[in-house]
Amino acid sequence: MTNQFSFAGYKWRGLSTFPEGTSWRHRPQSFVDNTNWEALCQYASELHDGADCTVDPQMAMGCNNLVRILVFEDGSRWIARLRLPSINSDETAEVKSALLQREVDCLRLVKERTSVPVPAVLGHDTSAENAIGAPLMLIECLPGNVAMDMRRMVFHLHTSHPSTRRWRGSRQACPSFSPANRED
Repeated sequence: MTNQFSFAGYKWRGLSTFPEGTSWRHRPQSFVDNTNWEALCQYASELHDGADCTVDPQMAMGCNNLVRILVFEDGSRWIARLRLPSINSDETAEVKSALLQREVDCLRLVKERTSVPVPAVLGHDTSAENAIGAPLMLIECLPGNVAMDMRRMVFHLHTSHPSTRRWRGSRQACPSFSPANRED
């Protein structure tokens, strides 16, 4: 897939999203510290004809996954999407494995049968007992940002323009919105 537009870079905030010393920060930090990143690069290299790779320091995360960019010696980039340990202690290894397999199958089906631009799945391992230490999928790296990572930038642009200073919307739509910034 070729880039047909200029991409200015990812707006990932990584662990800085969560305040130090909180349980919200502890879970992903512990995951990052205990993941075998060298084993991840070795697995990706095997799938990419032996090309050496490094893990980019940037990371993004949601509630269930941590995402890192893998950069290969040939300049190509893949996304490693690793499943964070579940908050729900009732979720068995079999359920976690089935969920990831379903996501992989869905991406492949959409890629195969539609023109929707979804990343190609380049590899996956649904077991948490692998050398990496987490279930994961390796997918094609597409340029772009998700809305959650862009919300502060969009909110700033929206509120900085004189014609849009009056914000009409719900707090749920923009959780980082502060009532002190609103003009009524």
